[in-house]
Amino acid sequence: MNERIKKLLEVLQMSPSEIATKLSVQRSTFSHLLSGRNKPSYDFMISLLTVFPNVNPDYLLLGKLPILRTDASPSSETPPLSTSVNIEKSLFELEEKNIDPKEVPNTIEDVVEHSIETNTKPMERKVESIVHFYSDGSFKVYTPL
Repeated sequence: MNERIKKLLEVLQMSPSEIATKLSVQRSTFSHLLSGRNKPSYDFMISLLTVFPNVNPDYLLLGKLPILRTDASPSSETPPLSTSVNIEKSLFELEEKNIDPKEVPNTIEDVVEHSIETNTKPMERKVESIVHFYSDGSFKVYTPL
């Protein structure tokens, strides 16, 4: 992961000390992350993604390109999950199936609006899991039977 963070520094054209200052972490802490001595904590990753909302979390966590988000610029305040649930489709999958990305609904509201316009039922969806995140960094996953 330290290599991905180094690459991110290049893309953002910022020095390690500038990033450390923006993230409110000690320079030595950031230096230890870059050297591979320490691994980034959950809180560090959340802070990085909050301060730099255009950074692609899939790149940081999984190494999947692109490094920066290619979709519309994220807002400075992330809406609650219940009001903004994205239907994720990769452009690659859409191209394989010859589907125009502009025709794919992006939110629940788009799905409902489309189904009203076409006089069809909204697509049926079932809850797969619910995740509760706690202030101490722990979490619990609930799955229906």
